[in-house]
Amino acid sequence: MRRLLLSAPSPYPGHLARLRLSDARIRGQLDLSEAAVQDAVRLRRCRLDDAPRLEGGQFEAVELDECRLPGLYAHSARVTQEFKVTRCTVNGTLDLRSLSVGTHLLFQDTTSAPHRGKPESMRSPSPWTSPSGRPAWTAPGRSL
Repeated sequence: MRRLLLSAPSPYPGHLARLRLSDARIRGQLDLSEAAVQDAVRLRRCRLDDAPRLEGGQFEAVELDECRLPGLYAHSARVTQEFKVTRCTVNGTLDLRSLSVGTHLLFQDTTSAPHRGKPESMRSPSPWTSPSGRPAWTAPGRSL
């Protein structure tokens, strides 16, 4: 997917370039850290085996809808338009430190909980996880 996003041909005149993926299981890590993706990335009802890495990347738009993620790393990512995470379950670290979003940031009906099965001392620190092991953060359908 990284190769497709970074070396995709230019869109036809009058069309928008974007990646839309629905109902897929993504094996291996989606590593877009430090990448410059000039297209929209939209994943719907996808299940990822590894936490996507977007750290330091530049994106036109990122939308995750009804996805199951074992974490999400977007530290210092820059998004020109919108960054949406809706109806997702994040079972692991949610790292959004220094995320820069140009026009619209939305977390709606999304739940984040620490990864089960790892001892507390092995978990990565995150402002979104609680030491008690209960979901630390839930977005009740509000725009930030």
